[in-house]
Amino acid sequence: MTKERNLVICRATRVDDWWAVGIDDLPGAHTQARRLDKVEAAFTDMLALLIAQEPESFDATISVELSGAEQDALDRLAEARERYERAKAGVADAQRAAAALLVGPHGLTVRDAGVIMGVSYQRIAWLTGRAG
Repeated sequence: MTKERNLVICRATRVDDWWAVGIDDLPGAHTQARRLDKVEAAFTDMLALLIAQEPESFDATISVELSGAEQDALDRLAEARERYERAKAGVADAQRAAAALLVGPHGLTVRDAGVIMGVSYQRIAWLTGRAG
């Protein structure tokens, strides 16, 4: 039976050129790192020393504190990504429908349909389930 590992959440806040790292529930537990990708290692080492346990005995999660403007920008990015994914699905549906129409009743070859649609004949063959 494996021992359950504790999850510890650290807070990383940008202060000048450093990330200040701490734990709200453990006053005095602070460290810093120049880059965000180094925060987890610095935090894990610091906490292991403070609680006198091996770093493998717990899992660390980083909560990055951002300004309101930064968080708003990330929220807008997430919304844009969702719209992009929906648009990609719409393009794929439209490609399938156009390819099926061109090689179906119109009897075009997959190569001709590819030229007309601006994609490879292999893409048309894949979209329609036909060989080139």
